[in-house]
Amino acid sequence: MRHLDKFIIPGKVNMCIGGGFGSTGKGAISAAIAMDNDITVSCSTTSPNAGHTFYWDDRKYVTHLIPASAIINKRNQIYFSAESVIDEDLLLKEIDEFNIDPARIAIHPRAMVIRQEDKNQEHQPGGIEVIASTQSGTGAVRAAKILRQPVTVEQHPRLKEFARVLPLMRWMDDFDAGIYVETGQGLGLDINHGLAYPYCTSRSVHPGQILAELGVLPQYMGNLMLCTRTFPIRVGNPTRDGKEVGYSGPFYDDSTEIQFKDLGVEDELTTVTKRVRRVSTFSMEQYEYEIDFLRPTHVFLNFINYYENGKFPIPQFTKKYKPTHVGYGPYPDQIRPWENGIIHRVQK
Repeated sequence: MRHLDKFIIPGKVNMCIGGGFGSTGKGAISAAIAMDNDITVSCSTTSPNAGHTFYWDDRKYVTHLIPASAIINKRNQIYFSAESVIDEDLLLKEIDEFNIDPARIAIHPRAMVIRQEDKNQEHQPGGIEVIASTQSGTGAVRAAKILRQPVTVEQHPRLKEFARVLPLMRWMDDFDAGIYVETGQGLGLDINHGLAYPYCTSRSVHPGQILAELGVLPQYMGNLMLCTRTFPIRVGNPTRDGKEVGYSGPFYDDSTEIQFKDLGVEDELTTVTKRVRRVSTFSMEQYEYEIDFLRPTHVFLNFINYYENGKFPIPQFTKKYKPTHVGYGPYPDQIRPWENGIIHRVQK
């Protein structure tokens, strides 16, 4: 029913990139892709400042570092790119929680490990809290890497056993290996190409950048899934003592900020900070920018069930911008091929 069984092209790097400002369902679509395809290596370019969520067999899975596709597939290789940011305790917790064989994991030796001093730096009064950062230490450790002052995985006493470079291009050439990459954040938060600086993260999610982080040349690019949502969200503005002390940034001009009660659904909470997300109406300007910039082969438009109360009109797409798949809920089995925008209830 999902029609995703041909998404992974053997001998290529296939990836999922989020649109909007994140929280678009990358975990759900990645789980669905893993169920329908053979994946040799599940790659992660993520950091602990974001999380991927999906449901499987009536259990909720929330992962910050381990790829969702590697939780579904119990045997494939797991590879963290050179720009991944690792929280030591969080990684070890997820290895245990998801019953991951440590022998499956390889981390690029120059991936970064967050230190307590990185977290402390981001919690300074008047610092990046004002842009609603998750203050996980991710940006601070990336800055330290540029200054050649970090703790890298190859230097870390507990994580250096995982440090090694996987020859992905050789595996693709010699064995037709199918590579799948799960990225973090959304294009709207891209430090170079997002909507509004400084209301962004510390990295870019351009497909060429992702390939470079994996040490792979552009000609190895395969399918690209753009994962976006009907009603874009931003993280909630941080508060202290009942007063807002930060702002997470603007939405696009052709959208209007609303509340989740306007959609007839419960408030969404951010995966990391647990703050109530801000939400807006659909932005065609943002959606078309995502497609024009990323040139995806597939487009997953999630949370189409939020239109079920009939209060907001379903967007009308031209052929160039039509989604290939839509999501009606948090389960991979609630992902369907696009059917001309017709809303229909899909049970898990």
